[in-house]
Amino acid sequence: MSAEEYNYGIRAHWAVEAMHYVKDVTFAEDTSLIRTKNAPTNFQSLETFQ
Repeated sequence: MSAEEYNYGIRAHWAVEAMHYVKDVTFAEDTSLIRTKNAPTNFQSLETFQ
């Protein structure tokens, strides 16, 4: 793997992490107490329609 390919992979990974950070901050997902079984997915689906 060349340095350029490695750099591209690292930057691509952090681009995804940056999007997740914005989503977490905007929707306060990290502060949610809903963490078991299917509840997180179900509540996220409901929040999308609000």
